[in-house]
Amino acid sequence: MRLPEFKEKIAPLIEGVKGLHLEDVLKVRSSFDKSKHAPGFADMNELAFWYVEQFKKQEGQCCYCESKIADIKKLLEAGKIRARKVKGEGQRGPRMEIERLDAISNEYKPSNCALACYYCNNDKSNVYEAEDYKKYLAPAKKAYIEYLIKTLQ
Repeated sequence: MRLPEFKEKIAPLIEGVKGLHLEDVLKVRSSFDKSKHAPGFADMNELAFWYVEQFKKQEGQCCYCESKIADIKKLLEAGKIRARKVKGEGQRGPRMEIERLDAISNEYKPSNCALACYYCNNDKSNVYEAEDYKKYLAPAKKAYIEYLIKTLQ
């Protein structure tokens, strides 16, 4: 599916979804790498559609700390937290990232993936088991994000 057709099909799916913007979905779509994402995702469009559905399912919240990406974006805009610069003009932080829950199998497939904020995704890496990270480390991150949000009010 070419880009104009993709935009036409995705637009109604993201309309009114708080914290999700077309540019986020386009970034995910363009990040598709066959050697990394296949066979779990057939192509860039399947990955992007999965991302949108997963975002809705998780209600825009990180699978670990349960912080809303809309709140994280507010904190970034206010300078309370920082994004990480990556190649070119890219940044990690302002959008949900595709997290492999089982880092040992290291597979990008729908049953092994969820959406995590950059801060949890980067911290968990492939060091911690998903369940342990969510139980022991993510609550502190959630409390910190909630504290920072209160400072904006």
